[in-house]
Amino acid sequence: MFYDEELEESDKFYETLPRPLRLSFALYNTMVSKSEMLCYFVIILNHMVSASILSLVLPILIFLWAMLSVPRPTKRFWMTAIIYTEITVVLKYSFQFGFFPWTSTVYRSMNADKPFRLPNIIGIEKKDGYVHFDLIQLLALFLHRSILKCHGLWDNKEVCLPESKKKKKSKRQKKRGSKGEDDTNSGIVPWHLFKHQNPSKNVFRKRRSSQKAVAEGTHQKKEPKSRWNCFKRNPKKKRLSLKERLKQEWIKLKKLAVKIALQIYLPIRQFFYDIIHPEYSPVCDVYAIMFLVDVI
Repeated sequence: MFYDEELEESDKFYETLPRPLRLSFALYNTMVSKSEMLCYFVIILNHMVSASILSLVLPILIFLWAMLSVPRPTKRFWMTAIIYTEITVVLKYSFQFGFFPWTSTVYRSMNADKPFRLPNIIGIEKKDGYVHFDLIQLLALFLHRSILKCHGLWDNKEVCLPESKKKKKSKRQKKRGSKGEDDTNSGIVPWHLFKHQNPSKNVFRKRRSSQKAVAEGTHQKKEPKSRWNCFKRNPKKKRLSLKERLKQEWIKLKKLAVKIALQIYLPIRQFFYDIIHPEYSPVCDVYAIMFLVDVI
């Protein structure tokens, strides 16, 4: 067993502290460990209190961007949330001046309790404590940013996965590569509608064909009948060739349609698979609790 005197002394000192102080330490540690959930809670609470178009944008971004990003929301999301909160604070402050018609005392006394008025819907009405929850939201976002910076996760986009996950990823990539080679070998037409033909290849083909023609010129002189029989019409052979060509073109079209459908279907399937089966992150793995909050 690992034993350290300093750790044991610190545990004893922590047990001697009063319970309210220990409770405050525990609450602070939970707030630091779940700062992301704290930001979500404050943003949704702000929208519940304000109930305006300005406060509706961030909850939509939470449910459609932040909670769907694996393994955690990126720096771009938190920067957009911080900048948007600052812009809403400035807008609400600028619309509190008295030269606007909805800031007069008569208008406020008549339409203060009517939520379907345009200033109330937008969220720029004049009222006491108009920016309190926005400032609390901004403080929560800055706290989360400082915690991410302390742990080195603010600028780090890569996630350190365990070796088992890396091996699984390499196996998947090998399987995908083998599938692509099988598709090319099986004769599936690639989805390139506009191909650039190399003129040099055509030149070499022409040279080879001319050399073959020179070599076979002597045989053609000996067999003049076979030379002139090529120009005779044979309707049965022509019909068969047309049918075969139509069948080949139809098979190619089928393969092309299947490939286009797979190119549309597979990314969508992979997106939902990544949402349902997220990769393990040793830094923060709180997505079960986040989806529980979605259900509530």
